[in-house]
Amino acid sequence: MLKPLVLTAGTSFQETFLLYALDFKQTRSGANYAELILSYGSDRITGTLWIENTSDLDCKEGQIVAIQGHVSGATGSFQIHIDVVEPMNETDLDPTHFLSTTELDREAMCAALMGKISTIEDHHIRELLTRFFDDHDLSSRFQNAPASLTGHHAYSGGLLEHILSVLHVLDDMEKHYGRYYPGLVDRNYLLAGGFLHNLGRIFELHWSDTSSNTNSGPRIGHRIKSVVMLDKIASQIPDFPAKKLERLQHLVTAQPGSAPDDVTGESRTLEAFLVHDLARIDASISRFYDTCRRAKPNAWTLFQPDFGGPLHNPLRGEHPGPGVFWSPQMNLNDTVEIKAPQGEAVFFSPVLSDDHSLSTCTETRPSKPKRRQKSAKNRKSEIPAAIRDLFGPEH
Repeated sequence: MLKPLVLTAGTSFQETFLLYALDFKQTRSGANYAELILSYGSDRITGTLWIENTSDLDCKEGQIVAIQGHVSGATGSFQIHIDVVEPMNETDLDPTHFLSTTELDREAMCAALMGKISTIEDHHIRELLTRFFDDHDLSSRFQNAPASLTGHHAYSGGLLEHILSVLHVLDDMEKHYGRYYPGLVDRNYLLAGGFLHNLGRIFELHWSDTSSNTNSGPRIGHRIKSVVMLDKIASQIPDFPAKKLERLQHLVTAQPGSAPDDVTGESRTLEAFLVHDLARIDASISRFYDTCRRAKPNAWTLFQPDFGGPLHNPLRGEHPGPGVFWSPQMNLNDTVEIKAPQGEAVFFSPVLSDDHSLSTCTETRPSKPKRRQKSAKNRKSEIPAAIRDLFGPEH
């Protein structure tokens, strides 16, 4: 448990932090400095360190560091000046202690996750995933681990939250596409992949190492460690089919866009494509949410390199935080029709009969009215108006 962090203008401080982000910059005169974002529980502070060369700073993101510095400015406009940064290469400190924690109930999330796994029909796959929770050490690590230390779901319990979110969306996707492409997606492997895809993080993000990763983590990677874990658990199940194990291993190791010489390789099954693509989307949404929440009450965030620019902030007012996303959702058999303007026919999701037959969908297109050519000056003036219409005149 961390003690409260108290920084007072005009004083010096010495404290231990998690290096959340590191960026090297230059002043207009060409002087080099490093900008460090330091995590301390639910607090993140930004400090600057003057340096001659980038090689002078021997530390990296996700590492626990000891900081000596001083604070200038007045209350409400502090400036953190860092004098000394020392990476703590040998420490028993847990990096997750320097992160915030999930706002959701971990026991409820675990119960929801196990409930989803219990619906897997293949008994071999279901037993393999269930046995993971029989290992107290693995289960405890899983419930407390972040999905990352400096990226998405970067807080204690974030890995559990991320995997549960991915599982629920994958299950909804299987129901949806099962109507149009019967038999194309195997729900057993889809849910298994959603559970397993990032599970190796509990080994890679080990809590008592020099860089907050295990010694072998950066070299081997969490995907390969997940395969080792799968082999170990599968060996404890009598007559576990080798073909099923190979397919589960592919779900974990496949990564779209891998380099040609990557031993893990590209995705070769539809389930692998869906799992990894959706996991990236969920990770991006998490980063978007975290960025916007920290930016309120501003209508726009600062420039975000990961997103290519500033983000419009829908959370600029009061927001209750993440919802309980494992609660029952809308009936998936409901039909929602979207009305198009000018009587144009649109495609909507129908409720299919048991034989999955689709009625013929017709499309009517009204004749396009002639449009008066506008000058380049008028076309340019429309852009700000379109933005105002999109976000509202107050922004």
